[in-house]
Amino acid sequence: MLSTSAPTSTAAGDISPRLAGLGGLAFVAIVIAQNVLRGSAPDNGATPAEVLQHYADHRSITFVLITTFVLSGAGLVVFLGGAMRRLITSDRPGWAYTGFAGALGILALFSVLVGCEQALSVVADGASPDTGAVAALWALHN
Repeated sequence: MLSTSAPTSTAAGDISPRLAGLGGLAFVAIVIAQNVLRGSAPDNGATPAEVLQHYADHRSITFVLITTFVLSGAGLVVFLGGAMRRLITSDRPGWAYTGFAGALGILALFSVLVGCEQALSVVADGASPDTGAVAALWALHN
């Protein structure tokens, strides 16, 4: 029979509520920092030349964004693990599965976004960038 009460102690090596909370706060803080660092990106309707110029000028920022994406993803996963641990054993397990699905969606969306930005940085650094590839990557990014 499944217990309907929240766990009262944390097994050795399990995610504590404090660690889960720190993971959630780390995720939020890193995402805010990423948005500040990202600054002004080209508009959605930017020409391939404008997009190329932006990513050629901001290669180091793109690298930092990739690094911080990994850190923010780890924070989100730790938060999610702690939240699921608590909610699965409660009388509200549906919220655990809803949060899990939402977090997977966030990680997938951010992965595509960061992958597009890295690809745009690589294309922008090439000798003769293909404007068709830039337009396709920019459309996928947006």
